[in-house]
Amino acid sequence: MKIYLIRHCDTIEWENGIILWHLNWNLSKRWIFEAERIWKFLKNSDFWITKFLTSDLKRAIDTSKIINNYLSLEIEKLNILRERWSWIVEWKKENEINWELYEKKKLPYRKHYWWESFLDVKKRANYFLSNLYTNDWNLLIISHNVFILMLICIFKQITIKESLKIDIKNKIVCIDLKNNYLDFIDIV
Repeated sequence: MKIYLIRHCDTIEWENGIILWHLNWNLSKRWIFEAERIWKFLKNSDFWITKFLTSDLKRAIDTSKIINNYLSLEIEKLNILRERWSWIVEWKKENEINWELYEKKKLPYRKHYWWESFLDVKKRANYFLSNLYTNDWNLLIISHNVFILMLICIFKQITIKESLKIDIKNKIVCIDLKNNYLDFIDIV
């Protein structure tokens, strides 16, 4: 079983510096082109994908729909694949957030008031991995930066801090569960 992980494409709001985490975002025209580039890359490669999962947040679903132009698979939407909850910072620009209050907590426990910390997302990612059926599926998953990085954190057995330094933009993260390896493939 292989898992191919792709971060959703960027949005108009993100390009304008607005943080929305769980709210509905709209893909920018530039990133609509990027999603098309991803499916063309998949089409011209030897990836064999048998199941397509996506976060149920709008930006991931929109990215999935564009990529699915090539795959023509049923897309299963799962809320476990979502970005972390951040409530108090949503719809704000970075300069409007009280980062000092946020930064006082140790990295794994950082969260905005009572919402999800990085450690909470790691637990959710671990639950997702431990509940995958063992079979010959090759999964394509469109998700969010923190969730994907926590999957990498678990698989590589590295710290949350180390995983948050990994750049996954414009990459397919390939986790081969059968052969126990992880690879980063540049989308060209």
